[in-house]
Amino acid sequence: MYWREGRGYLLNPVEKSQWDLAFSGCSDKLQAIPPSPMKALLALALIGSPSFALAQNYHIRPYVNVGSAGVIDGLKVGSDVSGTQGFSDSVHTGYATADLSTGELKTFAQISNTNGGHALALSEFSETLTVYSAGDTTFEFSFYFDGWIYGDAKSIPEGGAYQIIAVADFAVFRPGEAEWNTWWNLANAGEALFYEHHSFSFSDPSEDFDELISAGSYFSTPLGAGREDFQIFARLQHAVLSNTPQSATLDFSNTGTLSFLADPSVTVYSASGVFPDTLPIPEPSVAGLIGLAAVLGLRRRRH
Repeated sequence: MYWREGRGYLLNPVEKSQWDLAFSGCSDKLQAIPPSPMKALLALALIGSPSFALAQNYHIRPYVNVGSAGVIDGLKVGSDVSGTQGFSDSVHTGYATADLSTGELKTFAQISNTNGGHALALSEFSETLTVYSAGDTTFEFSFYFDGWIYGDAKSIPEGGAYQIIAVADFAVFRPGEAEWNTWWNLANAGEALFYEHHSFSFSDPSEDFDELISAGSYFSTPLGAGREDFQIFARLQHAVLSNTPQSATLDFSNTGTLSFLADPSVTVYSASGVFPDTLPIPEPSVAGLIGLAAVLGLRRRRH
């Protein structure tokens, strides 16, 4: 059966116990998340001042949990701006890439003719943007992704478990309200300025499947004169789990992209200093001059 929902869905008790058993032993690395098929899977991964004090408020997290390799977590907070993690053997493959310099997330998860196994790939990042506007305008965020999910029908219809799950999340906060390990729970609790969750799943399919997934999120907010700060979080997460002989692939390596659209008069700074169409955050003395310039620009426009 194929599911698509905007806010997740519930596992039945048998399915939940199978997920828990398959991924037991990883919870010490991850944050607790309320049970649901998406949230049980997500548990594998989780886990304005003029001085620009937010200069290190960004992270990347390429993460895989594949076969005998187990968890390989490439979390970097306030340091690296890109990274890749991966593992492959004769029957399992998983890799994930997060790159703030391009605004791109990539994942790939696959099992091939294996009598039971799992492959999970997660890629996420956060970035903090400081936006200066000389007058009333609009600032727009977009997070779009596409990929292929394909595999065979369940080989033993009357028993076992065979699950394919794809997840994408995008959230916008004010800086300081969320961290890399709290943003998802806070967004689901309604604490974000904007949050959207996409989920796609095949559960014990009775036929071979081949599905193109293309979706995204869009958030627009008005800007007044002066400074606005935003912290943005984006994630792709894809997994296949089976204890029956199966082959399945989730290929989202091309790709998830986070970007923004702003009026040419707007100046945008990023905490990482590399996010597309942004400038590195300046030194405090320069930051004060930037704020003054924004105010003077507004006054000139009003005369």
